Amino acid sequence: MSTTQFGAGLKRDIETENEGVWITLTDGTEIKSRSVNYKPFVKAVTQLMKSMGKTDLTKIREGNISDADLDKANQLSRNLNVLIAKHLWVGWKVVDAEGTPVDYTPENLREICLCDPEDEAWFPVFNEAYECAGEISRFRAEQIQADAKN
Repeated sequence: MSTTQFGAGLKRDIETENEGVWITLTDGTEIKSRSVNYKPFVKAVTQLMKSMGKTDLTKIREGNISDADLDKANQLSRNLNVLIAKHLWVGWKVVDAEGTPVDYTPENLREICLCDPEDEAWFPVFNEAYECAGEISRFRAEQIQADAKN
């Protein structure tokens, strides 16, 4: 009878979650992202939620929302996107018009890609990237990187 350490295949790889793994968005964009469990991100999100005050999420889900609450929810999304760009993303595979690799920074995100985390038109990019960052902590990082190579 062989023995296996209980849960060994499901154990989180904290170091890799903090360093980030390459993820590919549906449009082919490659971003190196940390996990949503990255402690500075969690701390920043907690502070953001406290600063935004109480919003009734049930009303938002049901569509029974006042204009003021809708504005608050949209501001929360914009602020969360800024935190994703600042804390979770640590790299990308982007080149400028001359083919020179461009270092990832939130400033270059705005300047080079004209992607503004506070612009609602870009919300789908951040939503997908956030979902992928969540996957990093739900599955073993080695598996995500292996899947990305295939």
